[in-house]
Formats: sequence, structure tokens, C-alpha cells
Amino acid sequence: MIPRILEQLDRAHREFCWKELCYELLPCATLLRWRARVKAGEPVLQKAGPKKKMPLDAELIRTRIQQLDHGRRRTAGTTALQVEWADAISRRRFQELVAEERDNRVDDMKRIQWLVPGAAWSIDTTEYGPDKIKITPLRDLASKYQLPTPLVEPRENGDRIALYVDSCSRRKVRRCF
Repeated sequence: MIPRILEQLDRAHREFCWKELCYELLPCATLLRWRARVKAGEPVLQKAGPKKKMPLDAELIRTRIQQLDHGRRRTAGTTALQVEWADAISRRRFQELVAEERDNRVDDMKRIQWLVPGAAWSIDTTEYGPDKIKITPLRDLASKYQLPTPLVEPRENGDRIALYVDSCSRRKVRRCF
């Protein structure tokens, strides 16, 4: 398609200058670069940036990226690793791989699964009514068992909540086995 456009522009160049032909169509420099590449026998469109000298070993780069210290927003050690692999991979592609790995790690951090019943409980205290009575429903995060009656108190008391969770978890364990 581009060679055909270049031919049409060459025919039109007999009557108009390059600036008039390219006005609001494409930059003049782009057109002249394409013409020079066609005359030299090179591909008209080329990948941007310097050409890479080393062959790309994708698996090795991925494992090295996985070994870095990934945080929620940044990854430590990326600059040194990118400089080491600068002859094999572009900076943009390297940043994409790092961001992909960081996203995978963050997704893994969000999925917590409790495997042992009674190990972790969800407690969500809510104020209710004009007297601001505290209602505390309890749910076991492993078995998804919710206690049928929530703890209702006029104020929060950590010791009382812990005693209530402990007594309820013992009753639940006896029912499960």
C-alpha cells in the first residue's frame, strides 16, 4: 500500500512541492524517509529504536524478572537488570514484562485462602439504633461458617469478643467432627 502511495505522490510531485502534497496528510520527513528506503531496497516500515545485537532468551529474562523484589507500585533492581539486557530487549518491552510480573504478584497477594477452620474469623462491628448498640457478627474464613447469633453489646469489649469467639469455635469444632 505504501509503495502505491509513493508512486502517486511522485506523479503529483511534478506539479506540486512536497510540502503542499504532504500538508495535513503526513509529515514530510516521513515521506522522504520512505522514499529513501524504497530506493535502497529496504523495508519501508521498520521497528523503532536501535537494533538488538544479542539473541533474546525470553525464559531467562522472565526468571530473572521473577527473582526481583516486587512491591505494589515499584520493583527494586529493574534498572541494573535492564542495563544488563539492553542489547537483547528494548526498554519498553522490558518494562512491560516487569509490570506484567508485578501485576501477577499483586493478584497473588490478594487471594488469601484459610485452610484450617477456626484459624481466622471475620469480625465486623456495626452500630445500630438510637442507642448505638454494637452488633458483632462472626464468620469463620476457612469454612465460611457464620455464627447464628451475633454478639450484641452496648459497647465493644475486646476480652468479651475473644471469649465469645473462643467458646463458639469450640462448639463448632465439636459439631464438625
